[in-house]
Amino acid sequence: MESGVPSKARLGGRRLLLRGESLIASTGLILAAILLVVMAATSYWTSRTQRHALEAARTEEIRSLGELLSDTAGLMLSVQELTNVRRLVADMGRSSKLDSCRVVLADGRVLADANPSGITEASLPEAWVSPPISSGIELSEAGVVKLTHPVEIRDRGTARLEIVAPVHYPQRNYWEAQIGVAAIGAGALFALLFMYRRLRARFLALGVIRDALLNLDGSDDAPFAPALDEGLGREAKAWNRLLAEKEQLRQRAMCTRVAEALTTRPESDRQLSEVCDMMRQGVIIIDKNQRTTYANGAAAVYLGRTVDELIGASTADLMHEPETAASLEAAVTQGVRSWTCVEIDRRGQDTNSVLRFCVRPLRREDPGAAMITIEDVTQQRVAEEARNSFITQVTHELRAPLTNIRLSAETAIEDGEDSPQTRAKCLNVINQEAQRLERVVSDMLSVAEIEAGTMDLRRDDVRLEELFERLQADYAAQVAEKSITLEFKLPPKLPVLHADREKISLALHNLINNAVKYTPEGGRVAVNVDTRADRVVVEVTDSGIGIAESDLGKIFDKFYRADDTRLADITGSGLGLALTQEVVHLHGGEIDVQSEIDKGSTFTVTLPITAQAA
Repeated sequence: MESGVPSKARLGGRRLLLRGESLIASTGLILAAILLVVMAATSYWTSRTQRHALEAARTEEIRSLGELLSDTAGLMLSVQELTNVRRLVADMGRSSKLDSCRVVLADGRVLADANPSGITEASLPEAWVSPPISSGIELSEAGVVKLTHPVEIRDRGTARLEIVAPVHYPQRNYWEAQIGVAAIGAGALFALLFMYRRLRARFLALGVIRDALLNLDGSDDAPFAPALDEGLGREAKAWNRLLAEKEQLRQRAMCTRVAEALTTRPESDRQLSEVCDMMRQGVIIIDKNQRTTYANGAAAVYLGRTVDELIGASTADLMHEPETAASLEAAVTQGVRSWTCVEIDRRGQDTNSVLRFCVRPLRREDPGAAMITIEDVTQQRVAEEARNSFITQVTHELRAPLTNIRLSAETAIEDGEDSPQTRAKCLNVINQEAQRLERVVSDMLSVAEIEAGTMDLRRDDVRLEELFERLQADYAAQVAEKSITLEFKLPPKLPVLHADREKISLALHNLINNAVKYTPEGGRVAVNVDTRADRVVVEVTDSGIGIAESDLGKIFDKFYRADDTRLADITGSGLGLALTQEVVHLHGGEIDVQSEIDKGSTFTVTLPITAQAA
């Protein structure tokens, strides 16, 4: 035992050992309890997911069966093949294990039923009047799927197909899943017990040291601290060594305390001044005559003066804004005890910044003295303006497709039944606007990933032929509406790209979408693809409005939109090109742009075929 630590304070023995072990045991019990809770939650989630999967599969099966059966029955009844329809319904009821399957007229008469005794109409009537029948399917809590579907019979009328089918829940699959979860949980418990037994001896000494630290009760002035039995291991020896050194340091501190007390005041003043000079905030102290008695270096920088010029200067000569002058006067003459803050926007002036001035009286016994702090909040204001602009743009981007979807849905509901062409057109608009919404939301999520630094790639083989075919189909309607020629120039054979398919598709979508959006009616957009050694080069060229040379270096910044009057009626979030650049760089590629005003732009993307991201 080292000197300075009395041996009578030595700890050890069975009682403290049990304390240390109990701490480890409690941790093990908590981990075991968490594991059991996870097992129970996994078991419940597995059974619940399995049940939902069976219900969804059965619902989709009945939906497909209903559509097929209604179309087939309608065609057969149109040529008066009632007997074949009844046979078909009966066969479907048996093969698909349906509780009920029948074709019913508008007045309730049954033409065909899986159970022949349920047929109430012997022959097919010539014609009848029936109200509109809508298609619907529902799943009850008891696990029964009910479907109603119209059956169109040419030159006669409309009947309805009614199907009632139970959802089968195989108990064998359920118990197999539960046994699997239980087996995994049991294995995890055995592994936890094995790790506990292996680590108990290692961490036992740490538990004992914890008890010793608790005995100190956080007191730094204790003459000694309890020592440990060195038989507990190297940790106990190190602990006893620290206690001895602590006692020696305490004795030395007592010897030097008086000398430090005599010499710290001047040194503290000097150090305080140095600390103030290191602050990013400007600090100014003024007297009752509103003259500066102290100023740090940051204040001199913000006010465009030197520290020597600030000392003794009047605040009226330093700060000309009326708001700041009023706050100073209130602090000096009225003794306002709270902080008074004023923000001064000096952008456009020599400083080109936003400064926040905060004023407060310095001492109660000296109401004339006050302290002024100066802080540069330019970046905060720029960030707020960018965020507000982004929210405005995204709101507009989301509102436009949602409005188009709502109007198209209303038109399809009101006029679609009488005009298949109108319904098809409305569904096409809804599909296009839904894809547009998906791209906007995807852009927002991708920006969040970029800001958080969590964007990563899920590489796989990407067949470029399929990718460009999909892009061409996605923009066919949009370019047709603006009478724009969209041309894809592809080589006879394209390589398979090792990349993230979704993110590559997002980048190309953004480039083609921008080209189509900023190209006036009757213009031209060309997508040229070429392979060079181990790289793929994609050029997107348009005959649009072009980009000013002063904006070329900024178009890849997030939320940036050029200050161009021609863009007033063209919406955009300012995220597309930033996301495209990030995706290209993640794949180890490069992106370049060339543009001329009123002549068009060319974006060139170069991607490695197999190389990893840089």
